[in-house]
Amino acid sequence: MPLILKGTRTARKCPEDGCNGMLIIRQNGKTKQHFLGCENYPKCKHTEPLPEDVKMVAMGAKRLPGF
Repeated sequence: MPLILKGTRTARKCPEDGCNGMLIIRQNGKTKQHFLGCENYPKCKHTEPLPEDVKMVAMGAKRLPGF
């Protein structure tokens, strides 16, 4: 898989009440898998799987399926 830049900010806000942080791409130190996590870590520990469309763009897809 081509490079996914960890620390890259997304356009999504953290859904946790009162956080107001943005979700950024993070990488698990053990598994090396990428995921979305709140930029306010460790204060906010919200995480989500990395969306498939983000993975596809990182792999070089010029267009997403269905568009």
